[in-house]
Amino acid sequence: MNIQSVVDVNKVAIGGGISAQPKLINGINQAYDELTKRKNPMIGATLVKPKIVKAHFQNGANLFGALDNLLLQINHENKYALN
Repeated sequence: MNIQSVVDVNKVAIGGGISAQPKLINGINQAYDELTKRKNPMIGATLVKPKIVKAHFQNGANLFGALDNLLLQINHENKYALN
């Protein structure tokens, strides 16, 4: 909510292997609703709830990042590569 009060967030993607569990996304949505509607209605009236979804690559995101880094190093395009 701190980020949302400064930035107009439309969607929040939860990543990692745990995001494959539907209970996690449902639990986050329930906790957000309880906080903004029951515990502090002023926040609920002020902020627009972002869509909370699981990230597309879930636990595989780290593998795609590692592969991208390797390809950049092979092509000598990565200025941050460890030489």
